[in-house]
Amino acid sequence: MSTPNPKYFCPRCRAAFDVDSNYCGRCGADMHRASRLQRALLLDEDSSDRQKAVHDDTAPASALTESAVESRRPVDRRISIGPDPWLGKVVDSRYRVIDVLGRGGMGVVYKIEHQRMGKIAAMKVLHRDLAGDKEVITRFRREAEAVSKLTHPNTVQVFDFGTAQGALYLVMEYVRGLDIGSLIDRDGAMDFERAAPLFAQVCSALTEAHELGIVHRDLKPENILVTRTPSGQDFVKVLDFGLAKLAAREELSEVTGRGQVVGTPYYMSPEQIRGDDEVDGRSDIYSLGSLMYKVLTGEPAFTATSPVGVLTKHLTEPVVPPSRRISTRLPDGVDEIVLKAMQKRQADRYPSVRDMLEDLDALYEEVHEHSTSSKRLVRHQSRATQVEADDGLESDRRLKRADLDAYERSLQRR
Repeated sequence: MSTPNPKYFCPRCRAAFDVDSNYCGRCGADMHRASRLQRALLLDEDSSDRQKAVHDDTAPASALTESAVESRRPVDRRISIGPDPWLGKVVDSRYRVIDVLGRGGMGVVYKIEHQRMGKIAAMKVLHRDLAGDKEVITRFRREAEAVSKLTHPNTVQVFDFGTAQGALYLVMEYVRGLDIGSLIDRDGAMDFERAAPLFAQVCSALTEAHELGIVHRDLKPENILVTRTPSGQDFVKVLDFGLAKLAAREELSEVTGRGQVVGTPYYMSPEQIRGDDEVDGRSDIYSLGSLMYKVLTGEPAFTATSPVGVLTKHLTEPVVPPSRRISTRLPDGVDEIVLKAMQKRQADRYPSVRDMLEDLDALYEEVHEHSTSSKRLVRHQSRATQVEADDGLESDRRLKRADLDAYERSLQRR
């Protein structure tokens, strides 16, 4: 008996597609994020306690149960027939697949356990269509090897990668938290005092990557996880470095008619939209400026009725200063930082993420100069990165790079 191909349904217009994509080809809606009303309709009535924990603004992040956190994740629009083929399987004779953590445009994320060490990690399995091209496999191995060298505390660590059951997979650090997109959906625009340390941590993670020649290419709210440290500080983890190169879809290429377009329309730099070869760290700076715009105002810098309209505005329209898009007052220097990051020409942006962080730091210090406990952003975020994020799992149960290194050495000795 053959299994029908899964269908992908648009959460807005309900159009059906055979191929997964980030945006609906008919109405332009995000295929992986349902509206608040749709999410509410999909929640079971008997989950009121879980919803209360998620929506309670006074509840600390550590109070959220795993099921409550998972209920805030974007709803997967793919309808599959039959059980998940990965659950219960042992990958590469080492990793047992325990549970599904989330689904998205790139693939499925599973919770796994290392069979010999009993350590918990996450495994991202990329969609099978990405493993059917030898060039893609070669690029995947090259990108995964480069990303596995990233060690910054604000970067989700990649430990292992390979091919299993005809699909590409990455084994990475297990982190539980809410992405910034979910936080904005729940709480609305974020004030500068809370947002600035988050941006600083993202800048720090990007600085290490850019110095190693790695460009993220797909910075967006869904790729920035926020958890809490034991002391209650927000702690950022940046996901999916380098993977955007593998997700070049034909339908996005057709938008501009040039090259392979990689990224999310709301946060893509002009050079990515044009399909230029000169994509470097300054492209991430543009995306980070777009992300800051969204976090501080609750709305993206450019909106339109279709992805094509959004892309066109990134290329041609000036950015409206964020202070004009929100009723509450932003610090005077915010507009200048965001607008400089979102310049159309790469040469007009910050030359490096480090330079952008310096301006953020100076503004953060200026905002606090009259307070009784003056803060400096760089020092604030540095202290945050020195403590381990409290994601609800015991520290000795999480798989770390040192664990795998010790395991490999023991195998060699044997």
